[in-house]
Amino acid sequence: NSQKDLFGPIEPTMVSFSSRPGKAILVSGSDFQKLKNILEATKNKEIDVYTHGTEMLMAHAFHEFKKYPNLIGHYGYGMESSQINFSTFPGAIIMTKGTLQRVDFLYRGRLFTLDPIPPMGVLRLKTNDMSPLINSALSAKGFSRGQTRPSVNVGYDENELIKKVKEIIP
Repeated sequence: NSQKDLFGPIEPTMVSFSSRPGKAILVSGSDFQKLKNILEATKNKEIDVYTHGTEMLMAHAFHEFKKYPNLIGHYGYGMESSQINFSTFPGAIIMTKGTLQRVDFLYRGRLFTLDPIPPMGVLRLKTNDMSPLINSALSAKGFSRGQTRPSVNVGYDENELIKKVKEIIP
Protein backbone atom coordinates (compact mmCIF):
# COMPACT_ATOMS: atom_id res chain seq x y z
CA ASN A 1 0.00 0.00 0.00
CA SER A 2 1.09 3.51 -0.68
CA GLN A 3 1.23 6.16 2.02
CA LYS A 4 -1.76 7.82 0.36
CA ASP A 5 -3.76 4.60 0.75
CA LEU A 6 -2.77 4.33 4.41
CA PHE A 7 -2.97 7.94 5.53
CA GLY A 8 -5.33 9.63 3.09
CA PRO A 9 -4.72 12.42 0.63
CA ILE A 10 -1.92 14.95 0.93
CA GLU A 11 -3.14 18.49 1.54
CA PRO A 12 -1.34 21.82 1.70
CA THR A 13 -0.63 22.35 5.41
CA MET A 14 1.07 24.95 7.56
CA VAL A 15 3.32 23.20 10.08
CA SER A 16 4.25 24.99 13.27
CA PHE A 17 7.85 24.99 14.46
CA SER A 18 6.68 26.59 17.72
CA SER A 19 6.39 24.79 21.03
CA ARG A 20 3.99 25.23 23.91
CA PRO A 21 4.29 24.55 27.63
CA GLY A 22 3.75 20.94 28.64
CA LYS A 23 4.99 17.37 28.47
CA ALA A 24 6.19 16.21 25.07
CA ILE A 25 7.37 13.38 22.85
CA LEU A 26 9.60 13.88 19.82
CA VAL A 27 9.13 11.39 16.96
CA SER A 28 12.15 11.20 14.67
CA GLY A 29 12.75 9.12 11.56
CA SER A 30 10.51 8.22 8.66
CA ASP A 31 7.97 5.59 9.72
CA PHE A 32 4.51 7.19 9.57
CA GLN A 33 2.78 4.05 10.85
CA LYS A 34 4.85 4.19 14.03
CA LEU A 35 3.97 7.89 14.36
CA LYS A 36 0.30 6.95 14.11
CA ASN A 37 0.74 4.26 16.78
CA ILE A 38 2.37 6.81 19.11
CA LEU A 39 -0.41 9.34 18.46
CA GLU A 40 -3.03 6.68 19.22
CA ALA A 41 -1.26 5.71 22.45
CA THR A 42 -1.06 9.35 23.62
CA LYS A 43 -4.34 10.77 22.33
CA ASN A 44 -6.03 10.85 25.75
CA LYS A 45 -2.93 11.96 27.65
CA GLU A 46 -1.67 15.47 28.26
CA ILE A 47 1.37 14.92 26.06
CA ASP A 48 2.13 16.94 22.95
CA VAL A 49 3.75 15.12 20.03
CA TYR A 50 6.27 16.84 17.75
CA THR A 51 7.83 15.39 14.59
CA HIS A 52 11.54 15.65 13.79
CA GLY A 53 13.53 15.32 10.58
CA THR A 54 12.79 16.16 6.98
CA GLU A 55 10.94 12.92 6.23
CA MET A 56 8.66 13.12 9.28
CA LEU A 57 7.76 16.74 8.49
CA MET A 58 5.66 15.53 5.57
CA ALA A 59 3.37 13.52 7.89
CA HIS A 60 1.56 16.77 8.75
CA ALA A 61 0.29 17.00 5.15
CA PHE A 62 -1.56 13.67 5.26
CA HIS A 63 -5.26 13.87 6.10
CA GLU A 64 -5.08 11.01 8.62
CA PHE A 65 -2.74 12.89 10.96
CA LYS A 66 -4.96 15.98 11.12
CA LYS A 67 -7.38 14.11 13.40
CA TYR A 68 -4.84 14.06 16.24
CA PRO A 69 -4.97 17.34 18.19
CA ASN A 70 -1.91 16.26 20.18
CA LEU A 71 0.26 16.40 17.01
CA ILE A 72 1.42 19.94 17.71
CA GLY A 73 4.11 20.59 15.14
CA HIS A 74 7.72 20.01 14.20
CA TYR A 75 10.84 20.44 16.33
CA GLY A 76 14.34 21.03 15.01
CA TYR A 77 15.73 21.43 11.56
CA GLY A 78 16.74 18.02 10.26
CA MET A 79 18.71 14.89 10.96
CA GLU A 80 22.01 16.74 10.56
CA SER A 81 21.04 18.76 13.68
CA SER A 82 19.87 15.76 15.70
CA GLN A 83 22.45 16.02 18.44
CA ILE A 84 21.53 19.61 19.31
CA ASN A 85 17.80 18.98 18.77
CA PHE A 86 17.81 15.89 20.99
CA SER A 87 19.90 17.51 23.73
CA THR A 88 17.56 20.53 23.92
CA PHE A 89 14.25 18.66 23.71
CA PRO A 90 12.78 18.46 27.25
CA GLY A 91 10.78 15.25 26.79
CA ALA A 92 11.00 11.67 25.59
CA ILE A 93 12.37 10.95 22.11
CA ILE A 94 11.58 7.99 19.90
CA MET A 95 13.50 7.12 16.75
CA THR A 96 11.38 5.33 14.16
CA LYS A 97 14.41 4.56 12.05
CA GLY A 98 17.80 3.72 13.53
CA THR A 99 19.87 6.19 11.55
CA LEU A 100 21.77 7.78 14.41
CA GLN A 101 24.65 6.29 16.30
CA ARG A 102 26.36 7.41 19.51
CA VAL A 103 23.46 9.45 20.83
CA ASP A 104 23.01 7.52 24.09
CA PHE A 105 25.33 9.86 26.02
CA LEU A 106 23.08 12.82 25.21
CA TYR A 107 19.78 11.55 26.43
CA ARG A 108 20.30 8.48 28.59
CA GLY A 109 17.00 6.94 29.70
CA ARG A 110 14.72 9.03 27.49
CA LEU A 111 15.68 7.81 24.03
CA PHE A 112 13.57 4.98 22.57
CA THR A 113 13.13 3.03 19.35
CA LEU A 114 10.75 0.47 17.90
CA ASP A 115 13.47 -0.93 15.66
CA PRO A 116 14.49 -4.57 16.26
CA ILE A 117 18.15 -3.65 16.81
CA PRO A 118 18.50 -0.46 18.85
CA PRO A 119 21.68 1.63 18.90
CA MET A 120 23.71 1.37 22.09
CA GLY A 121 21.97 3.03 25.04
CA VAL A 122 18.63 3.38 23.26
CA LEU A 123 15.70 1.55 24.85
CA ARG A 124 13.75 -0.78 22.55
CA LEU A 125 9.96 -0.71 22.83
CA LYS A 126 7.61 -3.48 21.86
CA THR A 127 5.26 -2.20 19.14
CA ASN A 128 2.14 -2.64 21.26
CA ASP A 129 3.52 -1.18 24.51
CA MET A 130 4.22 2.55 24.49
CA SER A 131 4.02 2.85 28.30
CA PRO A 132 7.80 3.29 28.87
CA LEU A 133 7.82 6.13 26.31
CA ILE A 134 4.71 7.74 27.82
CA ASN A 135 6.02 7.39 31.39
CA SER A 136 9.33 8.92 30.34
CA ALA A 137 7.53 11.89 28.75
CA LEU A 138 5.38 12.40 31.84
CA SER A 139 8.39 12.29 34.18
CA ALA A 140 10.54 14.57 32.00
CA LYS A 141 10.67 18.32 32.56
CA GLY A 142 8.63 19.19 29.47
CA PHE A 143 8.51 22.66 27.98
CA SER A 144 8.24 25.21 30.80
CA ARG A 145 7.20 27.88 28.34
CA GLY A 146 6.49 27.89 24.65
CA GLN A 147 8.64 29.36 21.94
CA THR A 148 7.21 31.02 18.86
CA ARG A 149 8.94 30.18 15.60
CA PRO A 150 7.89 30.59 11.96
CA SER A 151 5.72 27.90 10.38
CA VAL A 152 6.38 26.25 7.02
CA ASN A 153 3.99 25.11 4.31
CA VAL A 154 4.18 21.45 3.25
CA GLY A 155 2.07 19.30 0.95
CA TYR A 156 0.29 20.11 -2.28
CA ASP A 157 -3.10 20.06 -3.97
CA GLU A 158 -2.95 17.00 -6.24
CA ASN A 159 -5.68 18.25 -8.60
CA GLU A 160 -3.92 21.59 -9.02
CA LEU A 161 -0.61 19.80 -9.65
CA ILE A 162 -2.15 17.58 -12.35
CA LYS A 163 -3.74 20.63 -13.95
CA LYS A 164 -0.36 22.43 -14.09
CA VAL A 165 1.37 19.34 -15.53
CA LYS A 166 -1.27 19.15 -18.27
CA GLU A 167 -0.62 22.81 -19.10
CA ILE A 168 3.08 22.10 -19.50
CA ILE A 169 2.72 18.74 -21.24
CA PRO A 170 -0.49 18.79 -23.30
